[in-house]
Amino acid sequence: MVHLVRVSIVAVDQREVLQLEALCLPPTVSKVDILAQLDKRFLPQFVSSSSKLINLTDLHLSWSKLHEDSFACLLGLHGLVKLVLNNAYDGKELHFRATSLPKLKALVIWDAPNLNRVTIEQGAMQNIVDLLLNDCPELKDLPHGVEHLRTLEYLLLHGISEELTLKLQQNEESKECDEDWMKISHVR
Repeated sequence: MVHLVRVSIVAVDQREVLQLEALCLPPTVSKVDILAQLDKRFLPQFVSSSSKLINLTDLHLSWSKLHEDSFACLLGLHGLVKLVLNNAYDGKELHFRATSLPKLKALVIWDAPNLNRVTIEQGAMQNIVDLLLNDCPELKDLPHGVEHLRTLEYLLLHGISEELTLKLQQNEESKECDEDWMKISHVR
């Protein structure tokens, strides 16, 4: 499979847990889609083998049941340009360390029902252009550190908590420059 560039693995349904520890992809792979629950051992092994996946730029996970620890493994995929988590994250917090995902241009978090806090350290995701947080009903505050994302052009917050929605709407209507609006004032 010396010319393989895209791999899609789809479970029968979202309850099926796939045992992918033995998955060994060739270095030509640039896009991976996995629609399945993942065994907890998969991601650490996948990331450690990613040094061989020098062309991996696009990762889409659905139904994966990730938590804080398993998500942290993804931060080691330094070549990623696009990361999509669709109904894949069950944790309460996401933390992006300072050196994480340096080439990432698009981050999509969709249907994360427990997510209530996102922290972005200065130096993380230095090339991000699009940040979409959709169907995260527990998200009550803007991502802490969003002001560090100086290349951010598009920010979508949809299906977030009513508290955050009202706070942003009130500030937009009153044209006040409160702390939240100042954090995202650089977004084009």
